[in-house]
Amino acid sequence: MDNMRFALLPINYAFDVIILSNEEFERDKKYPGTVARYASKEGILLYERETSTNNLEAA
Repeated sequence: MDNMRFALLPINYAFDVIILSNEEFERDKKYPGTVARYASKEGILLYERETSTNNLEAA
């Protein structure tokens, strides 16, 4: 979390960071009014980390 904090620190305006697991995103994107729904319809993927079966709990 500290890496993310330092990466976002230079941004000079207010914003929200919302973190969802893959399971939460897939579940919620079906429901109108949820953040996941808006993201699935209008969002832009900025970064996707590669996952491996050995590294799932390290996130």
